[in-house]
Amino acid sequence: MPANPVLPELPSSAAARARAGWGPQRIVCLTEETTEWLYLLGEQARIVGISGYTVRPRRAREEKPKVSAFLSAKIDKILALQPDCVFGFSDLQADIAAALIRHGVQVTVFNQRSVAEIFSMLCQVAAMVGQADRGAVLLEGLRAGLQAIQAQAARLPRRPSARPRATGPFRCAKVLSVPVSFGSSWSDPDAIRSGHRVPQS
Repeated sequence: MPANPVLPELPSSAAARARAGWGPQRIVCLTEETTEWLYLLGEQARIVGISGYTVRPRRAREEKPKVSAFLSAKIDKILALQPDCVFGFSDLQADIAAALIRHGVQVTVFNQRSVAEIFSMLCQVAAMVGQADRGAVLLEGLRAGLQAIQAQAARLPRRPSARPRATGPFRCAKVLSVPVSFGSSWSDPDAIRSGHRVPQS
């Protein structure tokens, strides 16, 4: 082992890291929200596979191979794409993640269940692809939109009531062209209005 191993030089800024191809270059997104977010960040070239449930942006379905449902995935097809990172969601995709990890694939699983956790997830993804600055600008726009919704809701004579639990294992809503992803335990209107998870009856 060399006495002084050569370490990679770290780009000095987020823009430089993006230009240098810093971070994962071949990403598989097992859910829609990371796909949409990478497109918004202008980093769609890094995506090599997406979920079959992806509907936004529409072009993603035409440009990227579909390699998973929500609770299942085509492991052989994913491996053939030679990903250097796979983005997943929650323990619902634990079996998929475990199978890929056993094949030496890096898997990052997020578990966003509140507005704050959504912001954290989006911030982390942006940083991983060298777009922390652009991500911050988009998130600030989203934050302003949510604050406007909260202000409007506060003026209503009757507060919105929680809707029934969303059907299916995952639901995605969009505010001001920025993705907002909801787990199935959410009540969408109250979550957006208050910024907190709302218990389900």
